[in-house]
Amino acid sequence: MLPLETIFRIIAWTLSWLYRCAVGQIMYRWPAINKWWNRCKRIMAATGKNRGSKSEMNFVGLNNQGSTCYLNTLLQTWFMTPEFKDCISRSQTQDRLKDELKNLFEQLARENYHSVCTKSLTSYLEFNVYKQCDIEVCFRNLMSKLSTKMDKENNILKIYQVTMVHSMKCSKCKTPLDKENLFLDIPLSMCSANSLVKFTCMEDSLRAFLDVEKMEGDNKCYCDACEEKTESTSVRFSN
Repeated sequence: MLPLETIFRIIAWTLSWLYRCAVGQIMYRWPAINKWWNRCKRIMAATGKNRGSKSEMNFVGLNNQGSTCYLNTLLQTWFMTPEFKDCISRSQTQDRLKDELKNLFEQLARENYHSVCTKSLTSYLEFNVYKQCDIEVCFRNLMSKLSTKMDKENNILKIYQVTMVHSMKCSKCKTPLDKENLFLDIPLSMCSANSLVKFTCMEDSLRAFLDVEKMEGDNKCYCDACEEKTESTSVRFSN
């Protein structure tokens, strides 16, 4: 049976052709009928090729329920990350979210799917599918839900979480102050701190994130040793 979309397209083209017949542009001539039939065959061939099967690039899409494009992007990113998929598939934890993701990934890997619905997942998470959300917030929330239920040996945090040291040094007394921070994602900027330089690639933004930053003027920091706000330098590095 032809997909509903294909039937509608054929009906629309047929009505358009009949309208042209009615106004005298075409009067039941065989060339016109042959043109209509060839157009219908092209529509059926093109739609039948892509419906119910993977695209030519062997990728399977995710249905957008309303405003779930942010979630679909995150899910496709996870699906294309082998370490994440392996962690989910190996996990023996009894967790609904883990099972939903595992089932979704299995559907995305099948050749007989053109697109996959995420309704089961969004229903479990009680997402309002008509409300746009920030993908970073969604990522952090789902990571928190997953990591708390998974065992330490096979935990999703091992893939994403890193410990970074934020080191500050007072320019006056040279006293260093190091603080460790856990990062699930890195906040990269599109331009320099003074907005004078626009970054053209991720490497430039990452380099700026790791560069030494001078804290001066209104950005001076309070130094406990000097008991006043002083100029200082700030830098981040992985532990």
